[in-house]
Amino acid sequence: MGFGTTAMPTAQLTLTQDTVVLSNKYVRAVFDLQHPSLSSLSGDYYGTGDFSTEALAKWGCRLESEGGDGKTHASSDITPSTPLEVTVHSNTTALVNVSVGGIVDRQDRPVSRERWTLSLAADDRALDLSIEGEIARAATVRAVRHGCYMQSTSVNGLFARGVVQMKDGKGGNDFFGTRDAVERVFALGGGSALDTTLTASLNVTTLLLSSASGSPYWSGVQRAMFADYGDLGKWDGGWQGKPTVAVAAGAAYRAGMVLAPNNRNLPALALAGGADGLAGDDLEAMLTGIYGSAVGPLCTFDNGVVDGQRLAQAILSSHQS
Repeated sequence: MGFGTTAMPTAQLTLTQDTVVLSNKYVRAVFDLQHPSLSSLSGDYYGTGDFSTEALAKWGCRLESEGGDGKTHASSDITPSTPLEVTVHSNTTALVNVSVGGIVDRQDRPVSRERWTLSLAADDRALDLSIEGEIARAATVRAVRHGCYMQSTSVNGLFARGVVQMKDGKGGNDFFGTRDAVERVFALGGGSALDTTLTASLNVTTLLLSSASGSPYWSGVQRAMFADYGDLGKWDGGWQGKPTVAVAAGAAYRAGMVLAPNNRNLPALALAGGADGLAGDDLEAMLTGIYGSAVGPLCTFDNGVVDGQRLAQAILSSHQS
């Protein structure tokens, strides 16, 4: 089977009282205005508009803050007391671009306030998400962060120092935090994939998440703009017991994510630039083999196989054999 149809691709924007929907033949994204978050993201490998496979887990992508008491506040858990500010910047068949302002982490005394801008071109396989935020009041928190939670079962992080991979992470060994530069995070398995690149104006902490239960997610990524995660570069039990930090009112930050969903077990950003003559089925087989079996098991990041050591691939191959 080949890719898509011969019809010219078009971008579409649909606005209702409850949702903002951006779509083309490869991607469908839904922003929930009543529980502010990117609540649904689906991709179609063949470009036929089949969006029956959901890439996001229950929590979607959302703004979060966590207090010193360990309680997490999330934008998706509240219903705004006043309507969010929706501004359409472009609504053509070539490009849809819309921003949503007034997103907060909590209804009472919010710590952070943000504006999310979502953009999708007609022939894109990825949604572009740009975030502008500001600390609304001085506070002491464990973290102000973004969380993106996924249906796919295996999470992979491509960092400057190496590769991290995990599937079915058990409690106490289900969060991996680092301040190392991240090139790419993708999750795959279980019939779907979500491929991301990440940017930020601050030296953020990136966390990979893995779950053995699938509730409320199988895998995920968090980006903490303000946090002191502490023990970095190894899998641990997450935020419980982490120190708090003081955040100052008016502190501004920017963040961005490029999110490419897929209804196949391969990352869709690998499809950018065309198939170079390969038919869809052949390309799927090749990329599933590359990303499903070769990339993740490299585990070349520090502590990836042996605690306190960073293994080169030649050593790793003999270690795992």
